Amino acid sequence: RSKTEHKGAVASIDRNNVRKALVEALGMAVAKGMEPSYSIAARNLYAPKLVKNLYPDIVNGYTIKELERALGECIAGDEILIKTVGRSGREKRIVVPAVPNKSGVRRHG
Repeated sequence: RSKTEHKGAVASIDRNNVRKALVEALGMAVAKGMEPSYSIAARNLYAPKLVKNLYPDIVNGYTIKELERALGECIAGDEILIKTVGRSGREKRIVVPAVPNKSGVRRHG
């Protein structure tokens, strides 16, 4: 049984915990200069796989599927932003943690 296979309030707490772990691990990866991708075609840079491989202590026990669900929820909730980087013709979309500024508007940290 995975960590988030509960029902009701417990499931909500579990999903919140996996989202927090994902945001923390993504922040660490971005701080190291990595460019985690939203696209599964990115293979080892695919955000859920990247954080599971680099930071197993932070996302401990969560499956790729749980991390994928959390990624979608975090994007929908503006906790993680999709950002386009690179020069024209070589652009790629990466995911970065959003950081609220003083007015509450989220931006890339």
